[in-house]
Amino acid sequence: YVDRSNKFQAYRSIPKLEDKLRSGRSVIVFPESTTSDGSHLLPFYGMFVESAVRVGCQVQPIALRYFDKSGNTMREAAYAGDDSFGETLVRILSQKKVYASIEFLEPIDALNVDRKEVLRISRDRIARALSL
Repeated sequence: YVDRSNKFQAYRSIPKLEDKLRSGRSVIVFPESTTSDGSHLLPFYGMFVESAVRVGCQVQPIALRYFDKSGNTMREAAYAGDDSFGETLVRILSQKKVYASIEFLEPIDALNVDRKEVLRISRDRIARALSL
């Protein structure tokens, strides 16, 4: 976990991310820097994507959604805004069922593009996959 509100700590974590990527490990980054209720995408930020660009590895955009048995977006599962983890967990546990969908989208070769382009392509693919 990286405290993104502390830009110095966040910036200092980039070499650690690069080391993990160079050693063949995967790193999960949420480029919105937070989560939303699933009705829209927030702006994407590129600080941590920079590590993939520097290493020249693949970036795997993922579309994640939570929904109910009827296929409707389940906002109760959103860990968004000022919600605490505890508040979110209580909302999720109060539901009979929560369905999750994870769609792995076409990877992006970060060796051939800069971080802004990685973010733009990722955001476009995710928005399309989520029909936003």
